Amino acid sequence: AATVVMTPCSFVSSPKITAATTVLPTEVPVVATAVRAQFGSTPSESKTDGLVKDTIKSALVEESKGYFARSKKFCEEALRCKSDAWEAVLCLARLELNIGNGAEVRKILRKDYPIVLRNANSRVEALTLAAAAAEVEGDWDEAATDLELAAKVAKPSSASGSPTPVQGGHLKFVPGAPGLEDILGRLARAQFRAGERETAAALAQNVLESSPMQREACE
Repeated sequence: AATVVMTPCSFVSSPKITAATTVLPTEVPVVATAVRAQFGSTPSESKTDGLVKDTIKSALVEESKGYFARSKKFCEEALRCKSDAWEAVLCLARLELNIGNGAEVRKILRKDYPIVLRNANSRVEALTLAAAAAEVEGDWDEAATDLELAAKVAKPSSASGSPTPVQGGHLKFVPGAPGLEDILGRLARAQFRAGERETAAALAQNVLESSPMQREACE
């Protein structure tokens, strides 16, 4: 089981953090002054969980606006207080992918916080982000391996509840696990570029029969 690190948390100076909070990175302190001011002492685990959730909400808001440095600060603050805050880990990975830093994504997911690749809540998205990082680095064999693992536990798009990226928007990678059809389309592309052309062609054909507009399968 993952160890939850209950170190002194460092949140923004306002005791209550909301999704609408907008601060510059330099305004995030590194001590628990605000937490102690609100609770009088080191907060209980349940109170810390609430603060971590609010911090992650702020990170997601900043991410959606394209304010990556601000979002990263919130994610790091959440993880200082709770090392298994998987939503913050996935946010960090998306931030790095959106600037094309595949090597850093691999480090985040495979070295720093590998638990997200096994956690039921985060596994599908984490595996697809890891695959995307491998794609950026040109490692199509690793990408195919990660996508195969993701496909085994992914849900169809209609049941996944995942957001659909808007083409032409400023974010290529958005919160939420992709649906099965998109994962299989990406798998077909990865297999093709890894040299498994017959397998890739058969898979792509199957995907296009149910999802004719699936982009990666069309490739």
